[in-house]
Amino acid sequence: MRGALFDVDANNNTITAVALDGYRLARIIKPLVRPTGSAKLIIPCRALEEMRRMLTDDKEEIGLIVDKKFVQITVGSTVFASRLIDGDFVNYRQIIPTEFNCSVVVETAPLLASVGRAGLLSGSNKINLLTLTTADKSLELFANNEKGQINERVPANLDGTSIKIAFNSKYMFDALNTINDEFVKLSFTTPLAPCVITSAKRGDYLFLVLPVRLG
Repeated sequence: MRGALFDVDANNNTITAVALDGYRLARIIKPLVRPTGSAKLIIPCRALEEMRRMLTDDKEEIGLIVDKKFVQITVGSTVFASRLIDGDFVNYRQIIPTEFNCSVVVETAPLLASVGRAGLLSGSNKINLLTLTTADKSLELFANNEKGQINERVPANLDGTSIKIAFNSKYMFDALNTINDEFVKLSFTTPLAPCVITSAKRGDYLFLVLPVRLG
């Protein structure tokens, strides 16, 4: 998509932001401070990048004033306006699995470090395949190409059946790098179905990553 969905729900006092491409999806839910109405809008990527540059603190308030085709965004003393994207956003709820055969809870920092090391094996224009294998008390990470090999285990608590599944290591790293909580939860259905990544304790952040078919 060329933009992200912002779903302002004044009844539940929440704002949900969703972005996706052909391989991954990110969703975040945050409370509203002073809602005056509900709206669904698609903000272009260029405007979102400008908003990101304006933010200096992750606790800073953002003000949105929505017209039919425009949105006015206020951060501190800075105000700018952007045209909205016409049309309907993808029905992302249909994409996110709700039932799983396997999930693992892992400490975020060591898992992120291992995935980062696996990513170092790939060049800037190459996909580095990262294979995850769940076990009773660990999660095994394996990556191998002409630059070297990574085969590491991180402690994990498994719930359900074990699974072997592969991903683009960059997509996994990007998802894990956004979750600031101590523990992360990875939920799986089959080796060909998306992985859902969330905080182990909170539900406000959710990331979905499509797997790569193993040969």
